[in-house]
Amino acid sequence: MSKVKFCSVLFGNLSLIKLYLLCDFNETQVINLVKRMTNKSNKQNGLDKRQRGLISRFRSAYERLSYNQRQTARGQFCGIHGVTEGTFRNKMNGFSALSETEVEWMESYDPYAQPLAA
Repeated sequence: MSKVKFCSVLFGNLSLIKLYLLCDFNETQVINLVKRMTNKSNKQNGLDKRQRGLISRFRSAYERLSYNQRQTARGQFCGIHGVTEGTFRNKMNGFSALSETEVEWMESYDPYAQPLAA
């Protein structure tokens, strides 16, 4: 079994992220890994105040549902708004923009509502 190196990286937000790296990683690979992680973090931190508010509202509306209700809500959301499951995850994590309409839909989603009779 290879030895394991311990590497700590301090990011701008002062959170300490500990990386356990196998010895076969060279210095360039470690630097590239840290850059990719930093870019991802910066992309989320670069969101404007309105978009962060929408993400917060969307996430809290989604998290109020139970596990099974979340699956149903996610499926209905994707069908109604024409997005894939991957795009839904990106919207939840701030990598894709959310619209006010999408947030309002999630906030008004009622898992107990009966479908209308035809």
